Amino acid sequence: MIEFDEALLDISWKNLDSEQKRFKDMDTKAIGIITVVGILITFLSKSDNFFSKPEKGLPGFLFLLTTLLFLVTVLLCIRVIQVKRIDILSTNLLIEGGLKAEGHEDKIKRLIGTIADAEKVRCDRNDQKAGTLKYAIFALGVGVISLILYSISMIVTVI
Repeated sequence: MIEFDEALLDISWKNLDSEQKRFKDMDTKAIGIITVVGILITFLSKSDNFFSKPEKGLPGFLFLLTTLLFLVTVLLCIRVIQVKRIDILSTNLLIEGGLKAEGHEDKIKRLIGTIADAEKVRCDRNDQKAGTLKYAIFALGVGVISLILYSISMIVTVI
């Protein structure tokens, strides 16, 4: 039968791996959002307003709002994928903890504590990334609505 400490150690490693996966998944989502915004900006750039002075009134306002929201979305996504050094867990740190410990049980407990500390740091960083990603998704959603309204307003002004 597995000892409690050994089971807890296994859970700790799995939790840390889960936070690592979450970190990578958010980077992937941010890159996907940047790609989507790039495609939407391509549609927006087909507009006569993109390289000239925007129209006045509602179409001009919607054009500028859409452009601004897409820019904000990209900037927020860049902030999500921005590389930041996080010294959370190294082999040397694990060895140091093990050398200070006396006996097998104490080594396991120190190892679990070290992994738990690393998990907490990674979880906090992931929560920050998730908050920024949430705002990027919100800006993208409002930008898409603004793009749709802009497209409708351009059709209405032509008719």
